[in-house]
Amino acid sequence: MKILLFDMDGVLLESGGYHCAFQETVALVGRLLGYPGVELTTQDIAAFEAAGVFSEWDSSAMCAALLLENLWAEHPALTLPPALITPGLPSHDHPAPDFRAFAHTLAQPHLNELRPLKRAEQLLLDNSRSPTSRTPMQSCAMQSILHNARHIDGSLTHRIFQELVLGSQVFAETYDLSPALDTESYLLQYDRPTLPDPERTKLLEWLQRADQRGVIFTSRPSRSVGGHLGTPEAEIGAQAAGLERLPILGLGGLTWLSARRNHDPEFFLKPAPVHALAALRLAIGDSLEAALKAAAALVLDGKVDPFWQALVGAQVHAFEDGVAGLDSARAAQDILGQIGVPMRVRLFGIAENSPKRQSLESVGATIFPTLAAALERVPGF
Repeated sequence: MKILLFDMDGVLLESGGYHCAFQETVALVGRLLGYPGVELTTQDIAAFEAAGVFSEWDSSAMCAALLLENLWAEHPALTLPPALITPGLPSHDHPAPDFRAFAHTLAQPHLNELRPLKRAEQLLLDNSRSPTSRTPMQSCAMQSILHNARHIDGSLTHRIFQELVLGSQVFAETYDLSPALDTESYLLQYDRPTLPDPERTKLLEWLQRADQRGVIFTSRPSRSVGGHLGTPEAEIGAQAAGLERLPILGLGGLTWLSARRNHDPEFFLKPAPVHALAALRLAIGDSLEAALKAAAALVLDGKVDPFWQALVGAQVHAFEDGVAGLDSARAAQDILGQIGVPMRVRLFGIAENSPKRQSLESVGATIFPTLAAALERVPGF
């Protein structure tokens, strides 16, 4: 059996949707606060990512906090409006804050052990950054923006960002909330498939043959199990890539598993082996729920069910633009080997720039500039 494990962003897609939604979220919050034009540049975004802030939920909340803080000298009682439709400040000529400079401060060594939002909170509540001390109301407003950054209720930035990435119709269906923007999904508008049409057709034909499977395993939010809330961003990405038929193991399923197993979702997310193990079970025919349960039972409880034997001798090809997914696939191989399920995992790194290539090579990946070039190295493709 041959199994192809695909990461999504940077492998199946050139992902512009999230960055565009991040930029528009910050611009909309800026207009609500009276700024005449707030522009978050690609260099600003790169600075946040270089500081280890990869979630736009987190970075958009940080930028909103900076926009608010920037006005407190003149409007000390100002807070972030609860909704986009709330009337904001009249227009003014106050310059926007330096987002890039703040992103650089997040990378200070003494903050490295903290998660991004906690790092931002420490910096933003540090009175030495401001000519006047924070009032209790201002501190509370700052904490509210950051603590609620990943919650649809209580976070203006999260609500704007999610409507932009999902599109207003899917946003309303997913959250049962009234949309405010009347927009199409930014993921569908700005994400671009990496495979040209002929290569995508060839891949789909390859997957129709017996004992040749494919699965997407991604950190994107995705649909979940049963009635558990999951936003279909990975599914929209698969649609944009023209690969809707592939099963998906995304954050939605892992979030359901984390609630069931009383762990943080990041405990199961790649580079953890559960992510790749569950993806392999999806590839060989399990339902999402069964795949997640089997992977967690193996890793957490040491329980082995007979269906793992279907992977004996499998040739697994993992395609990634970052080391986390490759580490997950290799860890899955090691665990399965220990229970008598030997298989071979080949690591394919998709990268063009030198730093990323070096990172992928450091974990033993063979590097290709494009997914199409990497697929040509799969036997029989």
